[in-house]
Amino acid sequence: MQFCHNNPYVNSLLIDNETKLAQQQTWYKKRIKYMKHQIKAIRKKIKQIREKNRYDRRLRGLYSRLSSVQNKLNVLRFKPIVFGTKQLFRQRILDKISRDEFRMRRDSSFCCVGKKQGVNLNLKVLPNMILKVRTFSKEKGKKWLIIPFTVNYTQEKWFTEILGLELYQVEVVRRFINGNIRYFAHISYEIPEVEPQYSFENGAVGLDMNYNFVSLCNVDKKGNFKSYHEVFFRNLHSYRKNKRVDYVSYKMDKVVNYCINKQKGLVIEDLYFDQEFSYGKKRNRKLSNFKTTALDLLERKCIKRGVAIKK
Repeated sequence: MQFCHNNPYVNSLLIDNETKLAQQQTWYKKRIKYMKHQIKAIRKKIKQIREKNRYDRRLRGLYSRLSSVQNKLNVLRFKPIVFGTKQLFRQRILDKISRDEFRMRRDSSFCCVGKKQGVNLNLKVLPNMILKVRTFSKEKGKKWLIIPFTVNYTQEKWFTEILGLELYQVEVVRRFINGNIRYFAHISYEIPEVEPQYSFENGAVGLDMNYNFVSLCNVDKKGNFKSYHEVFFRNLHSYRKNKRVDYVSYKMDKVVNYCINKQKGLVIEDLYFDQEFSYGKKRNRKLSNFKTTALDLLERKCIKRGVAIKK
């Protein structure tokens, strides 16, 4: 099977499925480890009860639970992937949305990665705020689709940098806002690594991630305590994905600004992401989102603003 690697629609499908496959592999490994830990804990509990009283009534329930977990482990497989999101597909089956609306929301984005030829051939950003999209039509005058766009004042600096680049990724996203269709262009590119301006010569700022707040500890170069600061978080599991990322990004800006004000580098604790037991459905979700999202954002912000980071 051969793919057209520079087709925007094919590229968007490939990137989306590669991401979903990586998520499934991570979930599969963690789930196997968690269920094996469950079996080990149940067997240990059974052994302790049998040593005291082999006719204890609790043994029947524990054996039933052990059998159930073992059966789930034996039949554990990758979760099925439904194109166009599972909830959207379910709404279409129940006739809650029309066929045209389903297609518009399913095919809501396409992207182009300038990877093979080193430049973007199908989507181009022009200085006069115009996005050119190749239509793959052979008719003269229909080869390119011209789309004007706007840039707000906070994005002007990044827009001027993009104009001087040859390699960048463009993703056109269609969204429904208040019943109207709006289009957004998401442009990403690699930032070259720069030498950090704030290192560990005068000391360091230590970071400790907790359940609902982040602790910052300021020490000098000899390790003596100087000051501390706490950044509190709200309930992340009550937010949607985009709002959760924006909220975490806003809080991580405070951490980076604290390091810049103290003119010191940042030291992060060695976080352990392999969770061996459950805290409950909501708390598990919050811990996972908080650790992975916040840590990735913090590393990128530190590199971008010249703050040295050490784990």
